[in-house]
Amino acid sequence: MPRRQIRTTIRLESVILAIRGAVIGVLIGTGFGPALVSSLRSQGISVTAIPTSSLVLFLVLSTVLGPVADGWPARRGAHLGVLTTLSAE
Repeated sequence: MPRRQIRTTIRLESVILAIRGAVIGVLIGTGFGPALVSSLRSQGISVTAIPTSSLVLFLVLSTVLGPVADGWPARRGAHLGVLTTLSAE
């Protein structure tokens, strides 16, 4: 594979992983939030607020920052040979 194709592959993988991680985090957080509020109802906490705009912003930022965080590994991976990469730990 040419270096450009390796960098593109690594960047796309980072976007997919960032989106997947953000979606899983949002789903778990929005699931645990109401569960925590219902368990604390006896102590006077009864209102559940889900900040939709903040969650959307978080998903957008994770999509944008995924490739930014991946810049150095993508560049490094594109310059290494396959055998060197597989033998390095």
